[in-house]
Amino acid sequence: MTNEAMVIDLRSDTVTKPTDSMRKAIEAAEVGDDVYGEDPTVNKLQDTVAQMLGKEAALFVPSGTMANLIAIMVHCHKRGAEMLCGDQSHIFKRETGGAHLTGVQLTPLKNLPDGTFDLNDLEKHVRGSDIHEPVTMMVAVENTHSYCGGKVLPLAWIDKLAAIAKKRSLMLHMDGARLFNASEHLKEDPSRVVRDCDSVSVCFSKGLGAPVGTVLAGTKGFIEQARRMRKMLGGGMRQAGLLAAAALVALDESLPSLYSDHRRAQYLAKSIKDLKLKSFSVDVENQHTNIIHVMINEKSTVISKKLVERLSIVSQSETNKDCKTADSKGIIVKASSKPNDKTLRFVLHHDVNDDELRLAVKKITFVLKEVESNG
Repeated sequence: MTNEAMVIDLRSDTVTKPTDSMRKAIEAAEVGDDVYGEDPTVNKLQDTVAQMLGKEAALFVPSGTMANLIAIMVHCHKRGAEMLCGDQSHIFKRETGGAHLTGVQLTPLKNLPDGTFDLNDLEKHVRGSDIHEPVTMMVAVENTHSYCGGKVLPLAWIDKLAAIAKKRSLMLHMDGARLFNASEHLKEDPSRVVRDCDSVSVCFSKGLGAPVGTVLAGTKGFIEQARRMRKMLGGGMRQAGLLAAAALVALDESLPSLYSDHRRAQYLAKSIKDLKLKSFSVDVENQHTNIIHVMINEKSTVISKKLVERLSIVSQSETNKDCKTADSKGIIVKASSKPNDKTLRFVLHHDVNDDELRLAVKKITFVLKEVESNG
């Protein structure tokens, strides 16, 4: 932007804009009434995703939050039902307690740093034999795990969890908003990652860059009930092929490039670690995907909200030190202070290229060094 600060948005991969090819696909999309099941583009997306995930059927819904809520409504079909999930999971922390709409009790299990939880603890929480207790019917996991820094759940752990779920007659749902990032990191087909899950949701408006939409997949019976729940929640869209068209382009064009987001995230994480600052640290060795968590030393008085504010302005001192581009007055980096005040989060996505990343590193380096030197 000529004579203005250049803005590089690393708050989330939800800020991605649809590509030119997505816009063209939207314009040319063949559509019908999806509530009647007559939108050919939506049907193509659903069939494509179901096949990719090794599931019998799939359903296009407006958001990941709705997809997860529908899964809870279908799986926990008895009054007094209970669902278990991680205490740092999106379902528990970031979906406005939506499960209360279904009358289902959410019981959190302590998430470990890698996004998993203790499976012995899980078994201890399964209940229902006592008339005074709720009936545990479902367990949900998140992969990749956002609040744990984009961590990918180990396949061996998922396999063990699935075996316990089957033994204890629990339905297993995967909130796979960034499932394809997990698949890329593991170098495994996504169908393998979700092989033993009864249902899975996959978001298209994050790293894949489509403007709207999530696909929920499972058995034919599950999806039949999910379609009813979608209608109940007001998620039955009509000529939704306009949105599904962009998601299909994302599968063709964005999916193969997720490795670039991971590579750039690794570069940013390593750049920060190489500064060797006392107040800030990054776990480069366990940097799995496109989300970077910069940890602030607990003894430091610095909080992430203040860092976010500082990154969003251009000071006179940094322009004097040439922290700018040839045609701008400076660099602004948008970041977030999730999940707590001692964590600074950056998220890479396809709207940030290598040149922009190098400029972002320049700005972040300047600010972190400034903050540390000021105590």
